[in-house]
Amino acid sequence: MSAHHAYPSYDETAVLDLARGFHALGGLGEALRGYLSGSCREDNIHPLYPFTLLSFLDGVPMDFSLAKLASLLNACLLVLAGYLLSRPLWGRSVALAVSAAAALSPVLVAYSQNAVPDSLFSLLYLLHQIIFR
Repeated sequence: MSAHHAYPSYDETAVLDLARGFHALGGLGEALRGYLSGSCREDNIHPLYPFTLLSFLDGVPMDFSLAKLASLLNACLLVLAGYLLSRPLWGRSVALAVSAAAALSPVLVAYSQNAVPDSLFSLLYLLHQIIFR
């Protein structure tokens, strides 16, 4: 974890607050009921990322570090997904170059140490490309 980024900032606070709110409601089922019934009116943050954080959060200060760990896991899976997508299309050497470029990308490195949904949505996009190509 990044020693220079020890506290949540910007969208991270809202994402953690929303995920903790879902946890306090009783978990994923209650949060989904809230969205379906219209009682949850959060329209600034897509609920998918806080839903994925539910299994990591306990309402303790360690939640931020665990959310950052979840983002790091998403980024690692994104590198692997880039390899899996490009290998059948262009071969092993290009797939390794794609994975190396993704792993060394400053943007992916920044997103992987922040509790933000960007790496998750990028991962889901690549998984969609792998499954439905």
